[in-house]
Formats: sequence, C-alpha cells, structure tokens
Amino acid sequence: MSPSKIGLLAALFDLILKSDPLPLFDCPSEWIEHNSKCYKFVFHPQETYTKAQVFCKENGGEVLGVESQTEHTFVRNWLFNFDIERNNWYTSGVVSLEQDNFLALDNLSKPLSGLIRWSKFSKLNNSGFHVIYQYNEGQYSFTKGDGSKKYSYICETAKSEAFRIIQDDRDFTYGTNYPDEESAPRGPKFYLYPTDIEILGSTSEVYLECAATGLTQPKYQWTITREDGQTRPIVGHRYIVTNGRVTISNPQVALDGGIYQCSAKNEFGVVLTPHVVLSFADLGEFSNVDTAPIRPLEYQGTVIQCPKISSTSSLSISYNWIKDQTTPINSRLTPYLFISGDGQLYFSEVTRGDNGMYYCMATLTYPTDRDNYAGSFQSPSRISTGIPLQVQGAPSGILNVQIPDSFIQVFPRQPVVGVDVRLECFAYGSGPLVYQWFLPTLRDPGTRVRFTDSDRVLTIVGVTLQDAGVYTCVCSSRRSGTRDQKTFHLAIEAKPVFTVPLRDQHADRESELVWRCQAFGIPRPTYTWYRNGQLLSGDSDLAITGNTLTIPRLGEGQAGMYQCMASNRHGVVTSTAQLRVLLTKALSS
Repeated sequence: MSPSKIGLLAALFDLILKSDPLPLFDCPSEWIEHNSKCYKFVFHPQETYTKAQVFCKENGGEVLGVESQTEHTFVRNWLFNFDIERNNWYTSGVVSLEQDNFLALDNLSKPLSGLIRWSKFSKLNNSGFHVIYQYNEGQYSFTKGDGSKKYSYICETAKSEAFRIIQDDRDFTYGTNYPDEESAPRGPKFYLYPTDIEILGSTSEVYLECAATGLTQPKYQWTITREDGQTRPIVGHRYIVTNGRVTISNPQVALDGGIYQCSAKNEFGVVLTPHVVLSFADLGEFSNVDTAPIRPLEYQGTVIQCPKISSTSSLSISYNWIKDQTTPINSRLTPYLFISGDGQLYFSEVTRGDNGMYYCMATLTYPTDRDNYAGSFQSPSRISTGIPLQVQGAPSGILNVQIPDSFIQVFPRQPVVGVDVRLECFAYGSGPLVYQWFLPTLRDPGTRVRFTDSDRVLTIVGVTLQDAGVYTCVCSSRRSGTRDQKTFHLAIEAKPVFTVPLRDQHADRESELVWRCQAFGIPRPTYTWYRNGQLLSGDSDLAITGNTLTIPRLGEGQAGMYQCMASNRHGVVTSTAQLRVLLTKALSS
C-alpha cells in the first residue's frame, strides 16, 4: 500500500474517532419516546411471553427491561393513564430474589428491591419467574407469572437503534402520484355524529345532524325506522336535508317518532352513523284510585310511598310533596323528613302533628346543561290523589337509630362514567340525627363531592371508574345514645370507548389482512362489522371473530369503507377505516 493511501486511511480513522457518537433517531409512529428509548405498548392481540419476544424482535426491539426507578415510574404512569382496561403487561424481568414482599430483578444494573411493591395477591395466585406489571390497589406494580398466559406486553429499543424498527408506513399517497395526503382522494369518515333528541311538549321544528370528511365530498342520506319495523328514506315536504342536516317541520309523534340513521357516500364507499332516537317526552299520569290511609304509631318512623306514574320519558323525574294542598314539604326546615330520589317521603319519627293529607308531585327534570332536547321550556308536572296519614296514639318514648335495609340508595340505579351520582342515607330514630360518610380514596374530592340535606345525600360530580368502592354511612343520636351504619359497594359502568381504533389499510392484492379494533366498556362491548354500510357476518371470503376481521386473500372487490361498531347497554361507538387493495406492489421512494 502506498504511503499516500496509508496516510488517507489514517486520517479517516482519526476522523471517525473524533466524530460524534451514534445519532439518535426519532421514534417511529406508534412508539412512545422517553429519554433515550422508544417504547411500543402492545395492547392487542395479547400473547404468551415467548410470542411477545418474537414480535418485539421481528419489529426491531426487545421486550421491556426496567433499568431504573425513573424508567419504572414512566412505565407505570403511562399504563395508569392509558390502559383503561387494566391489563397485565409482560416485561423481560426475571425473579431472582423474593424477600419481604419486595422484588429484585437480575437484569437491573441497580436492583429495585425495597422500592417496587408486589401486588398483594402475587404469592397466592401466581407462580413462575416472568415479571409482569399488574394493576392493584390504584397503581401498577410487579407480580410474576410463568409466561404461558396471554397478556399485553411492552417492546423497547434505544433511539440510536430506532432505524432497525420494521415499518411499512403506507398512506393515501402510496402507489399514487399525489404529492401529499391532503390532496389524495379517500372515502368518507364521520366527524360529527347525531345524538338522541327528545321533544318536550311541542316545537315548530327539530333537526338531526351528521357531517363527514372525504374527497370527493360525500353525499348524505337519512333513513327512519318506525314502530312497524320498516326502514324508509326520509322524503316529504316537511323534511329539508341540507348537507348532513335534516330539519323536520312540526314534528309529530305518529309520523316522526322513531330510529334515525345517517349515511355518507362517495365513490370509495358508504359509512353509517350509529342509530339515534327521536322521541316525545310523556310524563304520564298518576292513578286516580284513592290510596288507603297510612296509620303508624306515634314516636315511630314511617314512610309514605309516592304512587307510580306511567312516564315514558328518558328524562329523570324530580319529586316533591305537599301537605293538605297548602304546605310544601321542605326537609331543610323539617330535617326529620326526607324525600328520596324515588319519590318516597320518609319520617324519622312521627307525631300527631304530622296528621294530614299528603300529595306527591312529579316533575320532568329539564336538562338545562344539555342540547339534545327541544320544545317547551316549561316542564310538565303531575299531582297524585291525597294519601291520608293518621298517626295512632302511643306512649311517648325514645326511638333507637335504625337505617332501613333499603338504604344506602343510589341514583341513577346504575351509574355510568361521567354522570352525577347521588347516594342517600336515612335513618329512623329520635333526633336530632347526625350523619357521617366514609368514602374510598377519590380524586379531587374537594371539587367533586358534595354533602347536602343534613348530610344525608352524598353527590359525586362526574363519576369515574376510580370512584367505585365501598361507601359507609353512619347515623347516630345523642338523645338515644345509639348508632347504626350501612355499607354499599358502588359499581361504575362505562359506555364503550376505542382503545385500538381501526387504521386505514393500503394492502397488496392477494395478501392476507388481519384487522383488529378494541374497545373498553363495562359491561364488555360486543362488536359488529360493516363494509360499505352492509352488515358483515363472515363468509367464504372473510372471517369475523369478535373484534378481529380476517381476509385471507385480498381481492379488488373487497376494497371499500369498513366500520367496527362496539356496543353495550350504555351506547354504541364506531371506528371507520378505508381498505385500498393495490393491484401491483408499489415501490417506495
């Protein structure tokens, strides 16, 4: 080798030694960046530990190995905020030492023994050596398993190695000459969904509205399904459709009450909104049959039941009572009285001064904070026939505190995330009575928890899943020197929400497509699939198993708009995506 070449090589070698270390790359899409690493949290499909290892390696990473307290804090905080299903998550940790309910991992440069708490049930219910994140008692901590069960898992890689992550990011420009996604044609997707509408009294008009993106601009159609079960397009002089809005003039129960659905269509396919209901509020009437007198003994507790009213409205009903047609019952002024959310009128202790005729008044509660109601501002009310209260004389005495078995009561009966929840406690007994509540740990109790009606009513504003737990009410009386308590386990349910929505697919002809959506809800959601507005049930060309749609061999006829709808008794949500079937494998730039 000539001296000049040797000198050039030496100069290049010296330049390499003096150069900066390996550059850091941005984390790819769907990978989360933290410090010098990229993380991929794989919710679904859940896998055994061995298959999780294979997936991470095939995608340029490894199963998570927690190397510091900082990294552990990042991971469990991310899971707490985004894993609303509270899954178990595989890591690459291996149990090497158990002592005093703490865990040391053999892949940690600085073991976390004494800092990471085992889940309280780990010794009883788990065996094996794989370290798993598990949600318990309000946080994620470590437990162990043998790796055979299917769990979610976390892949990681250094940012300097992010270029190794296998990605085939195709978008609407893939295989076309369009310079950017904004100019590329695509199918319709809704961004504005209609909501149920209830009409109070009467109104001159009401409207339902949907709106979708798409290129070319979608065209809209509305249908109605009436009581006869027939679905028809909306046509007629009383209906005006402007883009995605349908306006109904002089709505009537017989003609316009029913189930509505909006569809949007362009040359790439059809998409549907979930069904919505247009209904007419009807408070109904009380029975006009006289009610038998209530005859309690003096100095005892009693209750007067409000007669049933035949309401067909989804609105809640508020109740009040009137004595002798002239005196409204006010429990703040007379705290031995209590009006429950179901209309019952309770007396902690009656005397002959309570004798009289009592009338229950029911009123539809007008939802001033919601916009899905139309019509009269004046809410209708009904008053029952009189109910006589005839207190029977008895020797005076002191009544011990007793909370009836019907309490604690909760309204609404089945709370759903986001609603205001009212918990009631009431006791019979000689007063004054003092009420106390003992609650689970709640977020922001100062702004979300209210005590009213002599502390007999506990209201939680905007209830969350974390508000579930055991609530205890204690009532005591200094006069009788007695106390009683009742507990109630508050369970919260939730409308479905997508944790893994559908993504647009730009797939090669004759390739296999496995498409998954995943929604969280309580109760667990069920799934239905649609292609271009038609319900899919599985046939020779595709298979559907719950939230997974598989097309073994793609053909041109399977291109179009697909929707995954997740539903439970609290509602329906939809996720929409487009399938493009590419005739030839496009070359990436």
